[in-house]
Amino acid sequence: MERIDTVRNDLKVLLGEGLDMALKRLGEEIDPGSPKFDIYIQLKSRYSAYLSLTIIGGTAQKELDQTYNALGASLLTFINTLQEQDLKSQQEAAPPAASKRGELLYNIPHEMQEQHEHRCAVRVAYEETALLEGWKAGKEDVRRQVRVAEVMAVEMLNVSSDQPFEIRVVSETVQFLEPGEPTEWVFYIKPLLRGEFPLVLKVSVIEIINGREAKKDVVIEEHVIVSNTTSEKEVFKSAGVDLNLAAPVSDAAPEQSRTTKSKGKAPVMAALLAVVILLPSVTWALTPAPTRDWWWAAWQDTAESYAAYADKYRDTDSPHLQKALLRKAWRSGRVQDYRRYLSTFGANAQYRSQVLDSLNVLEDRRLKLFLQHPDSSALHRYLADFPENERLDKLEQAAVNLAPGSARTAILSAIAAKRGNTGGPGTPGRDSIPANTALPDSDTTAFLPDRRTGDAQGPGILPQRPGVIVPAKSDPFGFEMVLVKGGTFTMGQSDPNIFCEGCSGNECPHEVTVRTFSIGKYEVTQKQWKQVMGANPSYFNTCDDCPVEQVSWQDVQRFLAAVNAKLPAGQKKYRLPTEAEWEFAARGGNRSKNFACSGSNDPAKVAWFDKNAAGKTHPVGKLAANELGLYDMSGNVYEWCADVWKPYSCDSKTAPNRSNRVTRGGSWRFYGNMCRSTIRDSYSAAHNKEVIGFRLAR
Repeated sequence: MERIDTVRNDLKVLLGEGLDMALKRLGEEIDPGSPKFDIYIQLKSRYSAYLSLTIIGGTAQKELDQTYNALGASLLTFINTLQEQDLKSQQEAAPPAASKRGELLYNIPHEMQEQHEHRCAVRVAYEETALLEGWKAGKEDVRRQVRVAEVMAVEMLNVSSDQPFEIRVVSETVQFLEPGEPTEWVFYIKPLLRGEFPLVLKVSVIEIINGREAKKDVVIEEHVIVSNTTSEKEVFKSAGVDLNLAAPVSDAAPEQSRTTKSKGKAPVMAALLAVVILLPSVTWALTPAPTRDWWWAAWQDTAESYAAYADKYRDTDSPHLQKALLRKAWRSGRVQDYRRYLSTFGANAQYRSQVLDSLNVLEDRRLKLFLQHPDSSALHRYLADFPENERLDKLEQAAVNLAPGSARTAILSAIAAKRGNTGGPGTPGRDSIPANTALPDSDTTAFLPDRRTGDAQGPGILPQRPGVIVPAKSDPFGFEMVLVKGGTFTMGQSDPNIFCEGCSGNECPHEVTVRTFSIGKYEVTQKQWKQVMGANPSYFNTCDDCPVEQVSWQDVQRFLAAVNAKLPAGQKKYRLPTEAEWEFAARGGNRSKNFACSGSNDPAKVAWFDKNAAGKTHPVGKLAANELGLYDMSGNVYEWCADVWKPYSCDSKTAPNRSNRVTRGGSWRFYGNMCRSTIRDSYSAAHNKEVIGFRLAR
């Protein structure tokens, strides 16, 4: 029997024992380099979302069962499609994972002052070393072993009916565990009454019972003494761990006078004290600055400290940069911080699956809150954070159940718009933006119209009708180009509450004028690249009509030089579009209907992205075109632009990153909301990945 048959059979057996077991084994067997690995990550994300619903509670068991059965069916289909090349080599395959035990660490002050907030922290980790990373040790730390799972919940609760504590929660109740990383919950406790009261710490995990996931609670009760002052007395609590700090003292040891002992030990103690004092200073001085700053950020352990670290080292190769942005998102709990992590690191995101899991949990929670208290502002916040959602039916049903009135009408209108009936709540309208005629500070100069002709064609060349294909018979390659008549538009995200929260400095709206130009009807294909360069660099290299990818900005410059060298004398040269040209064309130019994505508010109609791309690129031109007849400007592959990455002129707080070039449009690997026409990303000019291609302009 071939190995693939054995793996399939084993996975099916484990699937009967529980999704948890099958997904673990699948993760041990599948090759991260396989195109199907992303589908595995999506299944794992769906499973994590299911676990989150289970652990949060409040979802009907029937709905949970339907979700579980649908996920099981998807996993079975995936197992049946696995091929030998999708598996790791037998040498790389890991042995089956054992049942996971982890470490719990918490600090709850035994004595508290009335009407004064006290910080209580709880940590869970798979490994002891990760548990203590950046933890500020205290005399009341308590540790114990617990069974851990990928998704856990921690709550701090009053037990007494008189509610003696006011509990302020500053972290997400449900969080995900990551190997090698601690997960932390922080609570601020304010005692309201004097006396001694119980305070309960509840840790919820998922365990597999009879082949099915079930929630299990670990309840720890601590008693707290509340007074009007805090005691200076040292209070040490048993952590359940024995520490042998010294050898036992022998009864037969010779008696020494105190004077003798002091004289004999004085030099030794002095030397030891000097080492204790100097060693930390020497270690700190010899540690590289990025590591020292990381220690400081982790010790502070706030969203602000991690943001400061990320800002300082954003243009470096610091090994802590991804971790800083991830922890910033964890601490802030804001959707836009998770999105920013994904857009910053793109295909190089080490913690992508954990971030997707966290976004799933946040979406489930936000949906639940809206269903409990439906109102138009909550709906707009939900759609802004989760524009790619597929739950409009639930949102609509909640609105229908409201009493007739303005709130009900507003919600139903917004949902109807989201379905694409009226242009969508995410429509970037220009009327709501004050006129700002300042042009963006760009390294390129293709923005202003030629005053003689009103376009970019130059003297002696008659302007053509916009949106028509420019004949390409005069060059040997036959690239299909579409003429885009120049105009003025609002570049950037016009409404920060729709599709993108807090976009200032990245998608800040401002008015821009572009002159007439031509842009490729399609992304440059693998066939066209091979025709010019002779070889195909693409990861998905068996599809001539698919966009070429794994080409860096520098590679594209070599391609352009080779193409332009073969053009007839006097022929306009090909180039990359500027960022402003790209967005103007993606929006539909002067024919724009203000769709969120290029040609539609529904990314599935115009873009290949994570939910419909099946983990790969697709032939160009297979989905709907935008208003100018341009294809795939949303999704399929990111597209290089000519510009150096820099903030928009309306928000220049961040310095230009002159080592990075702009990419636009989203790709087959990422979310549908990342296919919107305004989203910006950037990579090093030498960066080449299977998510980045380009299209021509001139």
